Amino acid sequence: MSIKNNIKKYYLVPAVAFLVQFLLGIIFIKSPNSFLVNLLIIFSGALISSLLAGTIYYLQDTKWGPAKREKRFSKSPFRELLLNGFTRENNFIIGYISKYPVIIIYNWGLEKPSVNIHIFFNSHYRGRKLAFEDTAEIEKRNLKKTMWSNHNYFWRENSIAHFMAYNFSPPDYEKVLSKADEIINMLRNEALQPININEAKKYFDEERDKL
Repeated sequence: MSIKNNIKKYYLVPAVAFLVQFLLGIIFIKSPNSFLVNLLIIFSGALISSLLAGTIYYLQDTKWGPAKREKRFSKSPFRELLLNGFTRENNFIIGYISKYPVIIIYNWGLEKPSVNIHIFFNSHYRGRKLAFEDTAEIEKRNLKKTMWSNHNYFWRENSIAHFMAYNFSPPDYEKVLSKADEIINMLRNEALQPININEAKKYFDEERDKL
């Protein structure tokens, strides 16, 4: 990534966020200082805060996080997945579950780490392309929601994802398979057929490029 993109990703957004916060603080809190002094405080505070926050974000995203991922790939659930047909490709592992191509990644996150499951399918649905409006109805027909259930699914044109966040111990191999089976059963019930693994990788790369 170029220096320009690094500045934009890691420092520009925090700088704007802190600037807004400092401006709102000055507006709603009476200050004995002059306008110019307040302006200097605002920009200095936003600059220093964004430099600190941006540097932490940069180190987490490029140094600490990747190091955690390397360690995680040697432990459950990734260890068992790799022993049961999945293969590693760069920053993720990929394989088939019940004939559906599945990509699983470790996301270290800024708040909670998570094991993210992405399952890929053909978006041809009832004679047309699957629409966003269809997904709510699909979930309603197939999922029983309770106060303990976690059905936070993220639909794309050719995939559905679920992020299994955790505090201390990651979900084990059986929990990951159980969640994948739940999603695949839903896709099967709706006649959303699997695609091949090369198409899945192509769609996954395209989605990441949009981020």
